[in-house]
Amino acid sequence: MSDPTTTDLPRLLRKPRVRDLTGLSDRGIDNRVRKGTFPAPVLLDARQTAWIEAEVLAWVQQRIAARDAGEVPPERAAIEAGRARGGRRRGAAMAGS
Repeated sequence: MSDPTTTDLPRLLRKPRVRDLTGLSDRGIDNRVRKGTFPAPVLLDARQTAWIEAEVLAWVQQRIAARDAGEVPPERAAIEAGRARGGRRRGAAMAGS
């Protein structure tokens, strides 16, 4: 039986690196994890989490493939449908204040 080397282990990423790779905010990551549309983190201890690099990179690749296939995420489709019905844009609502 051989000892595992570091190349045998998945690389773990902390949240700042996940933000950098995905462009998502902390809230965006957390919401997607809660909805099951983003990889779940690994619990390192009671307060620290990390993500498996390969899973995060696969999620990014899926988003790119969806874009290339002309797919629109359901959340984005709802926003665009609201705008088409004459809904206000976020910035426009704030400008009138």
